[in-house]
Amino acid sequence: MIHTLTRDINELMEAMIKWIPIYTSGAIEPYYYPRLRDGLFQRTLFIAPKTAAITSSSVQNHTEGMLNQLITDGRAIEALSKEYDRYFDLCRPLMKIYTESDMHRFANVMELFRQEKGDVCIRCKVPPLFVIPESVINMSGDKNSELYKLWKSSVSIFRSSVKRNQINISILNPKTALKNPQNLTPSFVSLFTEEKFIYSVQQYNDLTEQLKKLERRYENLHVYMHENTAEDTFLYAK
Repeated sequence: MIHTLTRDINELMEAMIKWIPIYTSGAIEPYYYPRLRDGLFQRTLFIAPKTAAITSSSVQNHTEGMLNQLITDGRAIEALSKEYDRYFDLCRPLMKIYTESDMHRFANVMELFRQEKGDVCIRCKVPPLFVIPESVINMSGDKNSELYKLWKSSVSIFRSSVKRNQINISILNPKTALKNPQNLTPSFVSLFTEEKFIYSVQQYNDLTEQLKKLERRYENLHVYMHENTAEDTFLYAK
């Protein structure tokens, strides 16, 4: 799928949200054309190779009443496929989608991303891993566990980054989070390890207080609260 990026951010995000369920299935991948276009003529192609194609075109975004064509002629479909392939060769990946079968590769990429220097924005339900005391994360006593290694890396990256970069963290309002125990699971831990981990209410309260203390201690750390309980995502941007 090749997306058009010459649109306002709200329209772009709305389009991406509609396509994300298909992207996460691994069935298709999103691409975009990297150079500027004048935006005068718009063209859309949907092609089922050797079966059928739908084409449409318009001037700018004036699509109402424009011609849409369903094409089943074999030679016409082949010609449109060549047109699409030539355009595709000029495009670049818009995002990289990882499925359950790619978790090991995703973990490696994510670790490299976390180590990159730069200002950070994190949006999650509960305080990040670096806030957790070692005594809590290592209750099993196994310092070779994947969870412990992930925690240790998170702490190291935080201590290094907070000295020179802005770190902005938005967590679910504690009063709201405590209404549902499912909100007390550390974000994205399940992507890196099969170990089950969930905060107790006391641990969660201690962590939110610890996060506030860290905010007072480090001038580059800023903590915010949000109320979106339906949001089951972890956003990490640099």
